[in-house]
Amino acid sequence: MRVADIMSHDLYAVAPDLPLSELEWELSRRRISGAPVIEDGKLVGMISRADIVRRIGFSHAMSQMALDYYRQLEGTAEALAEADYERLNDQTLGSQLRTLHVRDAMTSQLVTVSPEAPPQEVAQLMLDRGVHRVVVVVADQPVGLVSSFDLVRLVADSSP
Repeated sequence: MRVADIMSHDLYAVAPDLPLSELEWELSRRRISGAPVIEDGKLVGMISRADIVRRIGFSHAMSQMALDYYRQLEGTAEALAEADYERLNDQTLGSQLRTLHVRDAMTSQLVTVSPEAPPQEVAQLMLDRGVHRVVVVVADQPVGLVSSFDLVRLVADSSP
């Protein structure tokens, strides 16, 4: 058995300038949690929902610090009504999804394998690198993807 036998051939890839809001929509619509990032035909990164959460989480924390600072400038914690605080907080998160792009959250340290690699090698790479998907490449061109789900399916299908 080789990677080519278990990989997803229908590769959904995204451009680095895609807004995170559009990426989130596509990931949900396709029922996937990540995608390779391709620019000018070249694999340049990987983006996942975890990357988005990490990026938004950091930005969200910075936004909260800014709002807290604003409240202190006014002199009291009540200067900015709680409802206004929550509204500003929600607007900040929404605007981040619209203004941030894939390049702002993607991982550029890629994990790739050949279609001829054994599935055990991919599983070990995933464990060693702490990733859930590996891009399958031929001559530096992405041709497929192996996810942790593909490996689980392989184990389930081989069970008696």
